[in-house]
Amino acid sequence: MSEPLKDYLAQLEVKLRFLPEKQRIGHINEVKDDLVSTAEELMEQESCSKEEAERQAVASFLPSQELGKQIVDQYNREFDLNYKGGNVGFQLALGFLLGALSLMSLPIYYGEVAENIATLMISNLVKFLIAGAVIVGFFWFKFDPLRYKVLRYTKVFMLILLVLPLGSYILHIIRFSGISTFSTLYLFGYLVVYLLIYLLLRRMYKKALVDSALN
Repeated sequence: MSEPLKDYLAQLEVKLRFLPEKQRIGHINEVKDDLVSTAEELMEQESCSKEEAERQAVASFLPSQELGKQIVDQYNREFDLNYKGGNVGFQLALGFLLGALSLMSLPIYYGEVAENIATLMISNLVKFLIAGAVIVGFFWFKFDPLRYKVLRYTKVFMLILLVLPLGSYILHIIRFSGISTFSTLYLFGYLVVYLLIYLLLRRMYKKALVDSALN
């Protein structure tokens, strides 16, 4: 392989450095095959040396920077098309997860799963489990930097979710003039679940932050 061809491919690879490895290697190999094929045709038509044919093939192609930009732009368009719709699903799943968790703090105030909220608690538990399964089972492996802003503002809501159970516990003590074993144990369980969700979202946020910096 001649130096002009090596240099062209090396410059193109630098331009494509932020693409996933599979796509980057695929584009490099495709361009390399096109250049080699063009060079072989030139060798037959003009009876020139391999090095000269490869030099002319490179000269006939778009500059590596321009070609690289076109490839990256196309990838970004396809990326947005594939995942922006997924972001709506992600926001819905996240909303159901956090919304259900907020309502699940009600028994702390009552000191029991009161009959008037039992149905609400069951439906919220179902929403919580389904939303959690969707986020972990689907979006965990299909993450993208577009969700960075969503998770960024989720931190504020997570603070509210911490205040709700603690406030409910204090109100329970004031109302019933004492500490309920049920409320105390329920609060402990709530905080454990809260911590798990916080760690999950924090890890996703860090990954989104890295992906956002690379794009």
